[in-house]
Amino acid sequence: MGYSVDIAANPQAALNWIELARHDLIVCSGGDQSRSPEFILRLRYTAPQSRIIVLGDADRPLNALTELRVEVLRTPMDPNAMVTSLRAA
Repeated sequence: MGYSVDIAANPQAALNWIELARHDLIVCSGGDQSRSPEFILRLRYTAPQSRIIVLGDADRPLNALTELRVEVLRTPMDPNAMVTSLRAA
């Protein structure tokens, strides 16, 4: 699909990477910290023009934070649906 990928081991490392380079698309998954409203707010502040997608648990409600232009994709998801969503970026 032509994407370059940066992977961060934790939320702070992700923010450090995002401060160094422009990212068209940011996908967050992993532990509760990477899906917390505080982290997502910091992420939006650090990358105001990036498309942000948060992968969420189907059994745990997540606030979509629509005012911050953050998308939530429920997991588990069909890999084809994920690819379709990424192509829209």
